Amino acid sequence: MVMVGALQPLQARAFSEAVTASIAPGHQANPLPQVHATHSSAMMQVPFDSHQTTSILGQLGLNANRVHRGQFMLANHILGGGMNSVLFQTIRADQGWVYSIYSQNAFLRAQGPFLIMFQTQHTQPEQVIKAVQSTLDRFIQQGVSKPIFERARKQLITQLYRSVSTNEGLLNWLMNQAFYERPLHDLSDVLKDIQQASLSSTLQVFSRYIQAPQPVVIQVGQVRPATTIRAS
Repeated sequence: MVMVGALQPLQARAFSEAVTASIAPGHQANPLPQVHATHSSAMMQVPFDSHQTTSILGQLGLNANRVHRGQFMLANHILGGGMNSVLFQTIRADQGWVYSIYSQNAFLRAQGPFLIMFQTQHTQPEQVIKAVQSTLDRFIQQGVSKPIFERARKQLITQLYRSVSTNEGLLNWLMNQAFYERPLHDLSDVLKDIQQASLSSTLQVFSRYIQAPQPVVIQVGQVRPATTIRAS
């Protein structure tokens, strides 16, 4: 149980014991099986009556308790974390192919997915996918300029501080910290990892887990009849 507010420790303990007194003791969940990455590409096309085609490019990313989580978050922020990201500038600002495009990693107990998502006209998803794959590969190989890196670092640090600036945000962070059994100084560790990162170390952490091109592609929209290529 996680509580945030004007409570003293003794008050919080008394309240939590009163609430949980009638609840039977539970047991720890069984360990999750190891997630195995695909070794060949896979594409799924799902016909759907929509105004645009949604494309999701994915692979296994980082789990919730890996070291250098902060540097991975920083690399993802640079690649697809907002309107100043590499993907947004390349695919939206330069080409005008999409309204928005972003990347994200699901930090779960087991390895969660790393995804790049966008929507575009039905006639051009393959063209955009090729450009996204090329952008990802170029980012892994070449990175970005020092000013872009420093701007992204400041943006991400600011976002993390803002994420715990309200009771609700602090509650969400503490719930995740408790659920994934992270140390009490977890946020400090993440911030320190970001603050001490260099461009080269950040790219090394990112490329250790992410490959280009993305091996799994899902398209939903006015595409060809649904076909699935299963990865081994």
